[in-house]
Amino acid sequence: MALFDRRSLPADARASLARWLAEEGLRGTPRVLAWAATPDGVLVALPDRLAIGDHDGWSSVPWHEVHGATWSDDGASFTWRTVADPRRSRTLAVTAPGRLPEVVRERVEQTFVVRRPVELAPGRGATVSGRRPADGAGELTWHLTPARGVSLADPALAEAARGVLERVRREWG
Repeated sequence: MALFDRRSLPADARASLARWLAEEGLRGTPRVLAWAATPDGVLVALPDRLAIGDHDGWSSVPWHEVHGATWSDDGASFTWRTVADPRRSRTLAVTAPGRLPEVVRERVEQTFVVRRPVELAPGRGATVSGRRPADGAGELTWHLTPARGVSLADPALAEAARGVLERVRREWG
């Protein structure tokens, strides 16, 4: 009998996660898709969100609010950014990530309904995306992400961005 089964989240972490989810209004037993230990707790992929448990408690990010996620080449660290603050990244060290990288990629990607490169001005691009929560319910949430080196602080580019975003939104109803 193994002392530590990597396939299932430890019982104390699962119970703590279930309590926290219930406090957040999400009842039932958490369905853990994959997980990895961190120095301060665990990183858990659930069907609808990424949950982070540490000494401060739990937090989570719904998959459709993850702007980007990457893993170090050796799989020892995980970095992600949110739609709300795409310029700020958060990084956690992880041990034995197992299937977590694959599950994170799959869950984030499945929220994209539309992803279209657009031109705001000659040589100045962006990407318009429409995303839906992982359960497929709800309205599309629209975002425009400027390409590297493109600043929406430029009033002309900001105006072009608003127009392009609105045009793509109308096309998709």
